[in-house]
Parts: sequence; structure tokens; C-alpha cells
Amino acid sequence: MNHEHQVSLNFFSFKEQNFQFTVYRKPYGGESSEDSFKDCKKQKLPVGGPETEYQYYWVSIDHRDDFEPITCASITNNYVTSSFLYYLLEKKCGSNLQPSDYFLDDGFYKRVYFILDQHKEGKETVWLEPYFLKSKNQFGFLIDFEFSKAKDISFGRRVLQLSLSLDKNGRDNRDFYVNRFEKVQQFISKFYKSIFPLELNENNKLDIEENLKKLTAPHLNTKTYVFQEGENSNSQFMGIRSYGPLHTANNNTLLFFLYHHENKPYSYDLYRALRGDTYPTFPGMEKMFSCPLGKQHVSGMGINEFNEKDIDNVIGKINEVSSNGNTVIPIIIVPWSKSDSDEESDNNYYRLKHKFLSHNLPTQFVSLSTLKNKNILKWSISNIGLGIFSKMGGQPWKVQPQNDKCLIIGIGQSHRFNQQGTIERYFAYSVLTDSSGLYKELRVLGRSNKEHAYLEELQKNLLNVLEEYTDRFEKFAIHTTFKPRFKEMDAIQKVLDVYSENTSEPKELVVLKFNSGNKFFGYDLESNSMVPYESTYIVLSYSEYLIWFEGLQYHNPGIKKKIGRPVHVEFIYPKNGLSEERKESYLQDAVNLSGANWRGFNAKSLPISVYYAQLIARYVKEFNRLGLEDIELNELTPWFL
Repeated sequence: MNHEHQVSLNFFSFKEQNFQFTVYRKPYGGESSEDSFKDCKKQKLPVGGPETEYQYYWVSIDHRDDFEPITCASITNNYVTSSFLYYLLEKKCGSNLQPSDYFLDDGFYKRVYFILDQHKEGKETVWLEPYFLKSKNQFGFLIDFEFSKAKDISFGRRVLQLSLSLDKNGRDNRDFYVNRFEKVQQFISKFYKSIFPLELNENNKLDIEENLKKLTAPHLNTKTYVFQEGENSNSQFMGIRSYGPLHTANNNTLLFFLYHHENKPYSYDLYRALRGDTYPTFPGMEKMFSCPLGKQHVSGMGINEFNEKDIDNVIGKINEVSSNGNTVIPIIIVPWSKSDSDEESDNNYYRLKHKFLSHNLPTQFVSLSTLKNKNILKWSISNIGLGIFSKMGGQPWKVQPQNDKCLIIGIGQSHRFNQQGTIERYFAYSVLTDSSGLYKELRVLGRSNKEHAYLEELQKNLLNVLEEYTDRFEKFAIHTTFKPRFKEMDAIQKVLDVYSENTSEPKELVVLKFNSGNKFFGYDLESNSMVPYESTYIVLSYSEYLIWFEGLQYHNPGIKKKIGRPVHVEFIYPKNGLSEERKESYLQDAVNLSGANWRGFNAKSLPISVYYAQLIARYVKEFNRLGLEDIELNELTPWFL
């Protein structure tokens, strides 16, 4: 690895790690917690002394007459220790703070939220959550800022500003990291002395360090992009401009502009911008992507409304102009945008997307507001062109892989839940790319209203993918954006085991889970922006890593946009036997794949294996919500860009 810095994790560790405390337990006899153990947790504890066998007990932090006391060391059971630390924190807050100073998490997490400030839009809070940092064998508290939006307030600019996503001028907040760190410091000055130390018992107290835990932070290699004839660059835009795309698209493609009649002039503006006549920021489709845009390559029509009747007429017209074998990409100018759309506009968007997809037509949507604002169009036109080129079947670039001959199988889900919160329809699919980021295909893995039928289909289709690609690849890496439920992970593991046993040549198989909405954060205190360098990572445990897929650039450490949160990555298969060197190689490929995103230049926050899966999940969810029929999406170019 190239460099090594230190990153301050959002974690305060205890000064003393070896401590004891008393809880209460009763042997577990197969009961459910609702029977009479509602406030208890089923946990494993030693039957006798610390070296004896563990078995399950119902465990209560508070005294119960029918439970026996047991003295636990901090390392007896990490989950029990974390529950006890939460109990101590809640107790201290109750005795030393006013009810208006804090509130408790009423969901999944054991968190206490401390109120820094209040607004009509909601509360600025900093939360504490007990955590055991396995890589350092240390207990402590995770800490982070969160804006708690009021229920009757909709998302808007002010909420995004209070959430630190936008700055005071409404632009991307380039001081995102600095501002979050300031909130942590504000918590320390306002609440720290009232909470710590925690009273462990009459004679012992638990105090935490006053500074965030610094961890060694190695760097993976920076991304290298590959273009026409194998030319390399560290810039997507400059590389494709200098060398041309990796593979050109079909020059027989027709761009079909669709618009309301009164907006026809804006279709000409968009056409001229795509041709490269308008802005120095984009030299045109022909110079950038080797896609000529003469009059013979474009067509279009105006309509009155984006309703089913008018769209059917449009599709009929497209069928006429494509009768000579043209590939057609509809470019739809719509009178709404993502930033100001309402529910009706969203519904119209997904209905339009679905309608064209059902006729094997990948679409490119452009908002009228973008075309009306010349400055926005100036900086958007290159990404619009990139999206069109990719949907034409072109390949703009790939990345230099760490693992050659490795198939990346990005698995996504879009289960449908009923009002009771249970699954009524199961749906899983895979986005297939190789480790260089080249999109292969989309495969449906399982689709059923019955769990057992879904799991059987998932196993069958995943095994088919492995067997079909076995001659072309030596390694298979499954990427998920979700923690597979036990039955799903068991099904996937059985497939991997069966494939390993039956294949004539041994293959390396791994499963990694990516979580971009995780509870971890980190700061480089040596940088003015506090942003770690891109590709920095820290080790949380044997199988868990925190990675900055975007961050400071080595060749240009200035901050030009808001840098997002780090991504939590966990190896969930195999459980053992994968060396640190091999794990680093798969992490390196994940970082590389974050640069293979064809949705826009410099769109690098997640590896495409999981990012594309998230995009598809959103489309499938909305199609289902609107009651639209299932359509086969396997054979299309990447329509979801």
C-alpha cells in the first residue's frame, strides 16, 4: 500500500477496559421474550467460572426476584457489556440532565440523543452508542451528529442545511467534515462533564478519553482508468477526451427527442449542446465518444401530454423510424426535475420509464429547468452525453483491476412488504460486471410470492451464473448492499459450497456487504478539511473495514465538492481462511469499481456492483408501487444510468 496516515474514528474509548459488573440471569428454556421476559435479552453466559462452557440465559440488567445475579467481566459477553453501558449512560442522563436535554432511541439502536439546538424544522443532536472496537479490543461510545427532522416538516433546502449537506448559501457543503467535527466539540463542551465518568458501582467509575480514537489508516492504490487502445489516465474526462472511449457505440443509433410542443426550441438547444456547438466544457458527442450527430442521427416529435395515448403514438412513430434497424434512444424533456418534483411528477417519471422499457427502449430524461439555466446545462451536458453514449451500447472506460479474471456479482433486493411489515413478494437480481468495471448483464435471481420458491429459484439461478461464467473467470466476488437474512445467506452459502465441490478447477469465492448508510465516521485532523484521502481505510475487526471511496486527491488536495461518508465493508463469506493480502485485493477492486460508474464523470461514491443494484431496486420498488407489470430487463444496455 502506498501511504499511511491516522484517522480519528468517531469513537471515544474508555480509559479503563478491564471492569466488572453484575447482571441477572435465568436459564433459557425455549420461551419467547413475550412470555414473561419482555425486558430481557437472550444471551450466552458461562455456566460457572469464566473458563466454563457457555449456554443461553435470559439476561436482565435490573434486579429480578426469579433471576440469579452473576458478576461479568467486561469481556465475558460483548453484547451484555454494551447493554450494561447503555444502562449506565441512560441512568446518568436521568440524574444529571433535564428531560429537554436528551431523548432515547426508540428503534433498533441503543442510543442516547443529546440536543444541541432546536428549530421549527427539527433538532440538532449528537448521539452516543456503546460499541466494542474489535481491532483494538476496546469498549467505548460511538458518537456522531444527526439532524432529527420534525415529522410535520418536508425535506427542503433548510432541512438539508441543518443536516450539513448544504452550506448557508444552499450549495454543496464542502465543509461537511469540519462542521460535523464542530458538532462533536459542541457536545463535549455542553454535556461531557455532566455525563462522565459513569458510576459503575459505589467504588468504581468509568471515564472515557476526551479525544476521538486515532487509528492507523493505510491507503489502497488510486484508480487508473483505461481508454481506447489501452491508454491510461487518472482522470475519466481528460482520458476520454485525449484517447477516445474504450469501445465505440453503434453509429446506426438514432436519438429521438420528445417534448411538449411549446418546448421544441429547448430540444434544439439540447441538440446543439450535445453536438458541441455551445459550451467549451463539452466538445461534443463526436469528439468525445466518436458518435456523429448529423441530422440523419436525430429525430423527434412534440406531444400535448405525457399520457398513455400520446406515448403509444410516440412508440408507434419510433417503430416506424427504426424499421431500418436503427437503435433508438428516446431523449425526453420533462417539465420537472429531481429537486422540485412532487408525487405526481415522480409517478409520471416511473410510468414513462416503465412504458419505454417494456418496448426495449432505454430512455434519457432531461429536465426543462436544466435546459433553461445555461450555467447548469454547461456543467451537466457532459454527463447527459455520457449517459446517452452508455445506453447506445458504448463503453466509455474501464478501470485497471487488482484481481484479473474476477466476476463481480452485485446482488440486489426489492422485496415488497405489506402494511404489517412482512414480505409478501420476494425479488432478487444480480448486476454482473468484471473487476475492470465492464457491465456484462442483469440477471433476475429469484421472484416469487412464496419464500421457499424464491429461495429455490435464488439458488438455482445463482448456480447457473457461476457455471456459465466458470470457463472465463478464476474468481467470483459477490457484492451485496444488504445483510442477507439467515435463510438467504444460508441459500447463497450452499450454492457456493456446491459449486466449489463440483467445479474441476478450484475457484476463490467471497461475499462482501457494503453499507453506505452506516454509523461510522472519521476525520483526518492533519488536514484543514478534515477529509481523509481517497482510498484510505481503517480496520474495525477481522472482517470489517471502513473505506473512503471518495476523499482528498493526492495530485490536488483541495475540496471542490461535498465529500460523502465512508462506506462500511464486511466480508461475510468465507468466515475464515482469507489472508489479509487477499482481502486487501478485493477491497482494492471495490475502490476501483467506484470509478467505473458511467452515470456521470467523477461519480465515484460506491462500487458500481452495489450502486447499480441500488438504482435497480429503486426502479423495481416504484414499478411495484404503481402496480405496473413485470418486464424483462436482462437484454438491455444499462438503462438504469
